[in-house]
Amino acid sequence: MDYRINLLEFDGDLQAKLDAAAQWLRAHPGATLFIPAGTYTVTTPRARQVMADVLSGAYGVNPQNRMFKADFEYSVGLDLRDCRDVTVSAYGAVFLIDGFMEPVSIVNCVNTHVMGLTVDHLRRPFLRGILTDTDSEGRTAITFDPDTPPLPGMSAPRAYLYNRKTHRLCERFIDWYRCQPKLSGDGHWTARLGCSQEDTGNELYIVNALHFRPAFLISHSFGTRLTDVTVHSQPGMGLVGFKSKDIFITRLRVVPAVGYNMSTNTDATHFACCSGTVSVENSEFYGHGDDALNIHNYYYAILEKSGTQCTVRVPADTETHSLEPDYPETGFRLQLVDGRTLAPVDEFIVRSSSQSQICRIELDHPLPEGNGYLLSNLTETPKLIFRGNRVSTHLARGVLCKTRHAVIENNFFRNCTGTAVHIAAEEGWREGIPSEDVRVAENTFENCGFSFHGRTNGASAVSVNISSPDPTSVGLHKDIVIENNTVRCPESAKYAFNIANAENVTVRGNVCSGGQLTAEFSHCRGVFSDIPKEKTVIHDCE
Repeated sequence: MDYRINLLEFDGDLQAKLDAAAQWLRAHPGATLFIPAGTYTVTTPRARQVMADVLSGAYGVNPQNRMFKADFEYSVGLDLRDCRDVTVSAYGAVFLIDGFMEPVSIVNCVNTHVMGLTVDHLRRPFLRGILTDTDSEGRTAITFDPDTPPLPGMSAPRAYLYNRKTHRLCERFIDWYRCQPKLSGDGHWTARLGCSQEDTGNELYIVNALHFRPAFLISHSFGTRLTDVTVHSQPGMGLVGFKSKDIFITRLRVVPAVGYNMSTNTDATHFACCSGTVSVENSEFYGHGDDALNIHNYYYAILEKSGTQCTVRVPADTETHSLEPDYPETGFRLQLVDGRTLAPVDEFIVRSSSQSQICRIELDHPLPEGNGYLLSNLTETPKLIFRGNRVSTHLARGVLCKTRHAVIENNFFRNCTGTAVHIAAEEGWREGIPSEDVRVAENTFENCGFSFHGRTNGASAVSVNISSPDPTSVGLHKDIVIENNTVRCPESAKYAFNIANAENVTVRGNVCSGGQLTAEFSHCRGVFSDIPKEKTVIHDCE
């Protein structure tokens, strides 16, 4: 039997063809689905309704509060759930999404490979306007793309500028509705954006949604590969990996469509509670509304405890990024940490688990008395390989690393608003853990960290620290090597490198220019640095 089939051989409209093709793949392990080159409008009535609700303001200014919930109904384009050893070859194929949906879903799969597919939107989940003039009263005239004009009451949780001269996205945030937008008689809009004549020609982007479904979901799957995949836009993240083992991504492009400077509304890629290896190589990230890559697991809140038993959950105000429950499983290794400092207190093995969102677990020995503790998951800490990538012109961090055994090398970072590489653990987001065995080497950093939006301990190229109520613990991050990088800091940067809460740190062979100082070390022990003393600040180190 021939295990190769063309999407167009199935009957029905396009969504029916996609559903039939997915069903055929499930029934034929080892099969290949070919999607011929061309543009395919992928839509469902529900996808169009969700978009219409967002654009009408039915979900409020920030629709995330309604849309980003586990019980929210959404559509899936190509649903590869439960497939085994299958390939989707889609070189030259573009899924043009009409509405808000999850275009590709890879759930409970083994050895699934998607190649060549591009995802974009018929009506993108943001608006773009060009600033044409600012008058003496501070009102700026804006010419919006004719197919995406502002609508009365539409959801608009975030807006920012792209500077065509500096090639920077989001030098500051803008609250669209506080800017008193008005439609003039000639069809143009004006608003009090706080701009000047120097901003004429710059682009204004108004985002209609923040977190929603990703363009690609990889969940509870093993051995997933994406090759030559492109995401031009998505009302959420480009790719979310959750509870999956061994994800290999090559030549992924999360970049704007031609003529635009914005791609996904939030992270380009985000991996939570994965294991094995997460590899991202020779890829490009540009114009996304948050980190290029964030990799972490979660800190569990302890709701109640008695002896060796306790009830835990990921706090409801953060949830998980795929909106699926994360719970400790039998055999998992957990670390108890002080919630104020994130310092380790003890380690446990899970003997039994109810495997539910609010999860009852039994540990191999009793928890200590007192409150204020969190439990972190030491089992789901994948190795990260981030190599040969280009990351530029986007919000927040380039790589946000909260795992162990990471290699971040031979990448180019430019115009990230935040630190290009942030090795962290963040109590506020309930995202951990502190990292161990991380090498940041042979990278080029240009003009990163120019706008930290109030974040402390920021640096242009690399930050190593924790975010917690008491961020003074020594030695939480271990075995960090930062070497042979080239750094050109923006004028606003205080440091190229900021290293805190770490031990056994090596910083050597880096070539840095710009900025006020090269490095700051705090709350560290065992630091080796070849940076001249006059370019270094050291305090509270052992």
